[in-house]
Amino acid sequence: MNSNRKRVIAVGDVHGCNKTLQALLFDRIKLKKTDTVILIGDLVDRGPDSKGVLDTIMNLQSEGYTGVRCLLGNHEDMLLQAIRTGDEYDLQFWQENGGDEALESFGVKLPQQMPEEYISFLKGLKLYYQTTTHVFVHAGLNFSLDKPLSKKGRDSMLWERRVKVEPDKIGERKLVTGHTIMALNLIAESLESNLIQLDNGCFMGKRFKGKGSLVALDVNNGELFVQENIE
Repeated sequence: MNSNRKRVIAVGDVHGCNKTLQALLFDRIKLKKTDTVILIGDLVDRGPDSKGVLDTIMNLQSEGYTGVRCLLGNHEDMLLQAIRTGDEYDLQFWQENGGDEALESFGVKLPQQMPEEYISFLKGLKLYYQTTTHVFVHAGLNFSLDKPLSKKGRDSMLWERRVKVEPDKIGERKLVTGHTIMALNLIAESLESNLIQLDNGCFMGKRFKGKGSLVALDVNNGELFVQENIE
């Protein structure tokens, strides 16, 4: 393998599992500053250290790992919605979906009390990223739209679970997603299709066979990296 080849690596849903993320990046992937790394949303909630996950990512970016990119997931969107509206329903909805664990990691009672640097980081997350061969998005795309990557497709990018890819609508690219938890064997099988799915339910740990790991993919050569939850 050419050691000088620039890698493009997608990472599935981290969900507050910072120790596992660091082990994946540094022990499994052996991250280099020349790599492009796309974390495809749901960085926060459910796991024990959402703050630590954001710290790891922001520290990498400040240390010259300029290829580290993060996408907006439905969990970041729920968090930002709770901050934006201040509505009790929005807050409760987020908390019931793992927000309590995120608040605990920050040592605060309300999301508005999180330090501004973290809120600004989350507000800056993009809905998708694309290369000449792949489109990366958290959940899926609405292929009933002529332009699935347009603003009209926002909800599908964050929440969609039933996706039948129409490659001609995304420039004959493959679609890479997280969001829907898949067993490792199904993730491996998806590499041969137009829809690659990388969420193995890392936050679940070893409770379910074939799940509970953080998964990444080098999209250029199809190499999977699997790191068991070590939280």
